[in-house]
Amino acid sequence: NGIMAGLLNGSLQIETQIAFLNDLEILLTSALEADNNNNLEDSVSERFDALRQWLSRRVISINSQLGN
Repeated sequence: NGIMAGLLNGSLQIETQIAFLNDLEILLTSALEADNNNNLEDSVSERFDALRQWLSRRVISINSQLGN
């Protein structure tokens, strides 16, 4: 529990993870849009939005389990 709490308050802070997804979106959007086999049901931006929302919910859940 201490290790996970330390990670979520350190290198895996939600802000850092969201910033990483934002950077990936900028970097990958054109390639994913051009790929006919990307297997995305939504647009690329909608998929990244869904990933950000999932990540936020997951961090909240983990913090809750840790009693934070």
